[in-house]
Amino acid sequence: MKSLMFWLMLLFAYNCSGQMPNFFLKKKAKSPEFPLINFSHIDRTISFNERDSIIYTLNFEPDSVSMLDQNNYFISLYSRNSSSSTTVNGETKSTYTLLFYPISTKDFKLPSPKFYLDGKEYITDSIPIKVIHRELTEQEKLMLKFYNLRNTLDKSENTMQIVFNDELGYYCIKQNGRFMIVNELTKHQVKIINKLMK
Repeated sequence: MKSLMFWLMLLFAYNCSGQMPNFFLKKKAKSPEFPLINFSHIDRTISFNERDSIIYTLNFEPDSVSMLDQNNYFISLYSRNSSSSTTVNGETKSTYTLLFYPISTKDFKLPSPKFYLDGKEYITDSIPIKVIHRELTEQEKLMLKFYNLRNTLDKSENTMQIVFNDELGYYCIKQNGRFMIVNELTKHQVKIINKLMK
């Protein structure tokens, strides 16, 4: 009954005004004449597998953000919880935090995330990252080998991939740039894999 009354009130509000009530509409801040993207640039020197972050500040609230994917030199992490947006006197300020860590001992450039507003793409300068050249521990050497192996397998043909959960699973092979399912795993095979993973 309460639900019915709610929708009747909504219909009444629509018929009287000719448009949806304000509490259903998100007011979009006016787009700036010159969209700007800034970041606090300091000399970035970090160690292998050490996590770091960069905060991007915008004078607009983007419609969407395309963050970075893993490449041969780094892995980036991004969470919606690390973004914020405020509007004061009609001026909008948005901040986005990008987390990343090197998976190589080589220096690299961290490219800008892509910010989209009204169908246009906005980026800023890449940030040079220097990786400290030092002797890696035995555990770090194993991690580096693992990262190198994963990057190689991601690009190689005939790479096998196994996908599974607690009960079901299948394996596939990469052919012509795509992973093709070859066969399902038996329950016994899934049980063994899960046992090895624990």
